[in-house]
Amino acid sequence: MSVVGIDLRQHGFDVLWTDESKRETPALVAFNEKQRFIGIAASASFTVNPKNTIVQIKRSIGHLYCDPEVHQDIRNLPFSITKGPNGSPLPHVQYLREARSFSPAEVVGMVLSSLKGSAEKNLQTHVTDCVIGISIFFKEIQRHAVLDATAIPGLCPLRLMHELTTPLP
Repeated sequence: MSVVGIDLRQHGFDVLWTDESKRETPALVAFNEKQRFIGIAASASFTVNPKNTIVQIKRSIGHLYCDPEVHQDIRNLPFSITKGPNGSPLPHVQYLREARSFSPAEVVGMVLSSLKGSAEKNLQTHVTDCVIGISIFFKEIQRHAVLDATAIPGLCPLRLMHELTTPLP
């Protein structure tokens, strides 16, 4: 059994060596008319395509659109965000020549999927189990949203841990 650790840090995710020979993957997802870019490739795309590059999504995971923290962040983001059907913030982008929207958990799930692929390439084995490091300031609803995001790439979180390595129940 292979278990990987993923740390949802302030500036990105820590992982084994990525395709770009780096240990940190920025939490960005960029979209265009033909494909999506994640991590380093998305950060390169941000300068030329900011309206279709979702940034700072970890800050809104688990929050409601009406939360003051979300509204403070929305003012500084280059892409549009509306209230989703379940009350969460819903970023809007152009992807494959059509308007699309993704929940924060879906976007984090895309990044986790990329990290899972990097880990499998490094370890040369299938990865399903993981330990996720999260901010000590995450509320219970944010923790559940992170768990929802891990299901998207088929990861099974064995444990959530605060960034200070304190195991959570």
